Amino acid sequence: MVFEALRRVGGKVRGDELRRELPAQVTRLGFPDVECDAYFEGNTPGTEEIQALIAELLRSHEPGAK
Repeated sequence: MVFEALRRVGGKVRGDELRRELPAQVTRLGFPDVECDAYFEGNTPGTEEIQALIAELLRSHEPGAK
């Protein structure tokens, strides 16, 4: 339901507007009791971590990779 709510919001909203719009969309989908704040918490990965994750994904899609 969260992915559907994000799809409906689309890429047109960001930041604080998304914090307000996501719970509204989830409620419109029939889930008024979902706590959406948890989706906005956490650590933002740094550039090196993102690059390492991308490299890992690329390696996992190489021919013969398991």
